[in-house]
Amino acid sequence: MRNQSQTWAQGKFADAKNDALSYLDGFAKTFGLSDPGIAQRVGDFQSFNKNAMELTRQAVRATSGRAAVQEFTMIQQALPSAEMSQRGFVQIADQMSSLNDYHIATQQAAQAWRNSHNGTLDGFQAAWQQEVTPAAFLAYRMSNQDMTTLRINLSKTAGGRAAYAHLQREVQFAQQNGLFGE
Repeated sequence: MRNQSQTWAQGKFADAKNDALSYLDGFAKTFGLSDPGIAQRVGDFQSFNKNAMELTRQAVRATSGRAAVQEFTMIQQALPSAEMSQRGFVQIADQMSSLNDYHIATQQAAQAWRNSHNGTLDGFQAAWQQEVTPAAFLAYRMSNQDMTTLRINLSKTAGGRAAYAHLQREVQFAQQNGLFGE
C-alpha cells in the first residue's frame, strides 16, 4: 500500500478526485488519447482501495464471524484509507509493519531458542519479552522527526526518561541480534 500511495494525493476528497480521473482515463482511452501517468495513478488508487478493503475484511473476520455494519464501519475507519492524510497513513502503516516485523522476529528467535534448548520453548516467552517488545520495532521504523519528538516528550518526566532508555536498550538488542532484517 505504501508503493501504491505514491502517485496520488491522500486526504479528503481523494475518492472524488480519483473517480474523476478514472472517468477521464476511460474517456481518453475511448479516443486513443490515454495518458500513462493518469492510468498509473488510477490503477494505484484502485489497487490501494482493494488492499484497504482486504485489510478491513481480515480485521472484521478476526473480530467477529457475524459483524454488524457498525462494527465493519468502525474497523474500516481505524485502518488505512484513501481519505486519511499522508502522515496518518504513514504512522498507521509503520505501526502495522512494525508489529508484523516483531512477530517474524519472535518466530525466528523461538526457532533459535528451540535449537539451543533441546527442542523446547520452555522459558522463551519470559526471556524474549525481557529483551525486546514491539515498541523497538516501531521505534526503528519511526522518522527522525518522530523519534526526536518522542524523546523530547519522554524526557519531561523521570518515568519517561526511564522508558526512553529502556526503548533504546531494546533497539540496541534488536540491532545486535539482526532482528530488523538488515
